[in-house]
Amino acid sequence: MENFPAYYTMLFNAITEALRLIGKSRHADAALLLKDAQIRAEDAYIEADSSPASPED
Repeated sequence: MENFPAYYTMLFNAITEALRLIGKSRHADAALLLKDAQIRAEDAYIEADSSPASPED
């Protein structure tokens, strides 16, 4: 299996949970979860983009 960036996994898991909440008619909770995941994923993306590259052997 391919190793995906942390922000991808974070968003995927949040979407999965949001769909579960929507299935239980908890739409407001799903929206809050997705908004929080968006912020955390953006922060993780920026952090990964600004991190120095790993030295090659």
